[in-house]
Amino acid sequence: MKILAKNKNKLILHITSSPHAYSGSGGRTRVLAIQNLHKRLGYNTKIICLVSLSNFFQPFKLFDAKKKLALDAKSNVSYIPTIITKNNYLLILLRDQISILVLNIILKFNKPYLIYCHGTNESYLGLQLRTKSKKVIADLHGAAPEEFIYRTKKGKDNLLFKHLEKRELYVIKNVSKLVTVSKMMIDHIEKKFSFIPNNIKVIPCLTVKPKYFKTRNIIRDELGLKNKIAFVYCGSYRTYQLIDKTLELYLSINKKIPNTKLFIFTNNQDEIKREIELINLPIENYRLMSLERTEVDTYLNAMDFSLLLRDNSILNIVSSPTKFPEYLINGLPVITTDYVGDYSKQVRKHKLGYVLSDYLCDNNLIDFIINTNSNKRIVSQKCKNFANSTLVWDNAIDTYEELFK
Repeated sequence: MKILAKNKNKLILHITSSPHAYSGSGGRTRVLAIQNLHKRLGYNTKIICLVSLSNFFQPFKLFDAKKKLALDAKSNVSYIPTIITKNNYLLILLRDQISILVLNIILKFNKPYLIYCHGTNESYLGLQLRTKSKKVIADLHGAAPEEFIYRTKKGKDNLLFKHLEKRELYVIKNVSKLVTVSKMMIDHIEKKFSFIPNNIKVIPCLTVKPKYFKTRNIIRDELGLKNKIAFVYCGSYRTYQLIDKTLELYLSINKKIPNTKLFIFTNNQDEIKREIELINLPIENYRLMSLERTEVDTYLNAMDFSLLLRDNSILNIVSSPTKFPEYLINGLPVITTDYVGDYSKQVRKHKLGYVLSDYLCDNNLIDFIINTNSNKRIVSQKCKNFANSTLVWDNAIDTYEELFK
């Protein structure tokens, strides 16, 4: 493990709003991965998590989340409550001024070497703080203004969209270093603002090498998958994840290849069960499972194909879903669409799965599934080799270290 003694007494203050979310969220996963890199480089760390007051109505759940975050990140963690805004422009301005005030109080007791900010708004707050350290790194996990449009269905003439866009440009121009999760995000910035920052670096959402507590064959026997082709969707129930399209696609596949079963690993079983009932998917063709984070790799290893669908929106085009490297490192070819950040091109270029022309099952997809299943060991190993060489955090340490130079 690469640990640098020269960084031993240097503190990184990590400002984020993601880790209070459920343990499988991409935002929380990235925060933990970045924390691990900070530790490997020898830095001390402190996480400041901005959490909406609405989460404090479940104090025991929040306390457990904070305790688990501190344990997983091996870091001191503080939760700062923020007022509920409901996308109200004036309340957002008030929320941010209160957050800046509280963060400045925290800075009186913590003297950071640099401030690492997860997200556009968090980066803006980091730039407003009174600190001797002028090093502020922005980790833009996506395009915040376009995410707002996607989530609310508002237009670009909306006051809050313009506010977010103004902040995005301010952050891009003023931070010490800018991290994006995809080259597509750089293209988006250039197209939107007509320039490319010279301090920008791409660090996608990567994964870690899996640890299995049972073999693939044992898990397949337990799941009753003797001669079946197993498809998997692993995720939550959010609009951009297209669970409805995913279910419809699988239903079409199953009609042409009957010996299949769909596994859905999720903590949102009730919501997804309602979606399943809408398409009348027979109960023998699917199984809903809620897994601990430590179990996911073992069960993914027992699957044959993964499903990762996204639509044609900026939110998805600039993204870097954590599930993509997780699927590949467990040997699963990915059935996806053209809109998954840089990963869609990688699937085509390196033959790591199949890129749909739409969300429907055609003869080419069926041929791909049958041919791949006939050569599953070769294809699975190819996916694992690609992930191990390019999509694990262990290989990102040198690139990440350059941010601090």
